[in-house]
Amino acid sequence: MLTAGPRRDEQIDNVCRSIENMGRAGIRVLGYYFSIVKVWGHWRAYDAVGRHGGGGLKSFDYSKVEHAPVHPSGPASVKQMWERLHYFLERVVPVAESADVRLAAHQDDPPAEYLRGVGRLLTSHDAMQKLLDLVPRHHNGLEFCQGTVAEMGPERAVEAIRRFTEQGKIVSVHFRNVRGAFPVFDEVFQDEGDVDMLEAMLAYKQAGFEGVITPGHSPRVTGDSDGGMRGRAFALSYIRGLMQAAERIG
Repeated sequence: MLTAGPRRDEQIDNVCRSIENMGRAGIRVLGYYFSIVKVWGHWRAYDAVGRHGGGGLKSFDYSKVEHAPVHPSGPASVKQMWERLHYFLERVVPVAESADVRLAAHQDDPPAEYLRGVGRLLTSHDAMQKLLDLVPRHHNGLEFCQGTVAEMGPERAVEAIRRFTEQGKIVSVHFRNVRGAFPVFDEVFQDEGDVDMLEAMLAYKQAGFEGVITPGHSPRVTGDSDGGMRGRAFALSYIRGLMQAAERIG
């Protein structure tokens, strides 16, 4: 499907069946990531130290991967990837409408135009808008990863929140913060990054967002479990506090 191979239509049909089953089960959101190259593991190491509990922060440095070998699926231009995404959306969005399941596209993290010779799509605010405009339907929306959007430029993250919430296109939110921006950044605790998180929470509220907010990635703290439950507990508590503050401010 992502590579436009000979089984693409069969693979899209499988996605459509999954969406129909989700609708029957009452599951109303499908988050997805339309990208061939994923950047985790050794490309995104716990190299930096955060403020809380000796926290381990995930860091990214594009210079370490800029000249990585081409992906086994072969090179693909940004234009080709947009064509593949459009083909996918034209076939899947009508099924999602019928099943009443909203599609929520995650941004490309990190927002590099190319990785391993493969073009990536949701790397800017305008690119996110382009996805929405390809098939302009209510059920074609965004899984708004605030951290990834902040990697595009932290000073404009709140602007993006307002832009897409006011259109009713943010289906769910990954509420996290970063220090720095592409090509070099750290994924930090929510209260030590470059985005004003109270301003962000107020932007969601004032623009009428009514969906789900989750922490997204959470830095590790000393003694944490493999799943990072202590880091997530801090993040969830911080989110709840910001929600209360936003309610009080109005």
